[in-house]
Amino acid sequence: MLIGIKNLYVAVMDDEENETYEAPFKIDNISEIGISPNTGVVDADGDNKVVISISYISEVEVKLSITEIPLFIQAKLLGQKMNDGMVIETTDDQPPYVALGYEATKENGSSVFVWYFKGKFMLPDENAATKGETPELQGDEITGTFSGTKSDLSYKKFADSDSPSYVDVSGTWFDSVLTGTGESTTPFVLMSEPFDGETGVPITQTITLIFNEEMDEATITNTDITLAAGTAVNCTVELGSDNKTVTITPNSNLASATEHTLSLAVAVTDVAGNAIVETDIVFTTA
Repeated sequence: MLIGIKNLYVAVMDDEENETYEAPFKIDNISEIGISPNTGVVDADGDNKVVISISYISEVEVKLSITEIPLFIQAKLLGQKMNDGMVIETTDDQPPYVALGYEATKENGSSVFVWYFKGKFMLPDENAATKGETPELQGDEITGTFSGTKSDLSYKKFADSDSPSYVDVSGTWFDSVLTGTGESTTPFVLMSEPFDGETGVPITQTITLIFNEEMDEATITNTDITLAAGTAVNCTVELGSDNKTVTITPNSNLASATEHTLSLAVAVTDVAGNAIVETDIVFTTA
């Protein structure tokens, strides 16, 4: 019996033709997940009786309840744009295909690891209630529909740590979507503040980067992560306790009305030694 859920991950499909995915990223504070397969049976009759009976699954509806979905993750899941820290919704928004992975806990303490392939999330309903004498907690919900891949119609894979044939995947399940083993994915910047192309940035701005996975602290240095505005800007670079959040603090105010470039060298790696793609984030101060 399942009694809990944790470690919710999503990977965005980056190539629909070959059905490959970006590296998975984690969504924190999952509280509940609901799985509703759409199943049916088709009968073929002959001689006044059922001769053949074929069952099928057309799609699987997945409903996520999360304490709070960060805006940048909502935008990523729903194909929306962000500008100046705001989500911009348009009637042309096209949610990307994603894969969804999670770990469920059983009553005996063992785990079930799951991946659902190829789904799209839909814009959620919005509900709000006035505050009464007793506060009512209102989390976020988002629903997606998942179906089989075109290559082999697979829609799900899972591993149960109670199975006699179980091979330990606890440390690798969320590294990639289709294999779930090995760690060869390329880390990338999931979010930056300020974001690439932002203008009107305060000259007192502290720069924050959030990576999609845990990074090697030894590579998070002011040698491999640099800030320049024509000339180098002296900064202090620190990796947070989550090993994903990097803070770059200029040692003095930035030059006003000036374009700045934050550069990340390929020497920056995740804990498995996989290097990032060389990245520049450009912003302009007020």
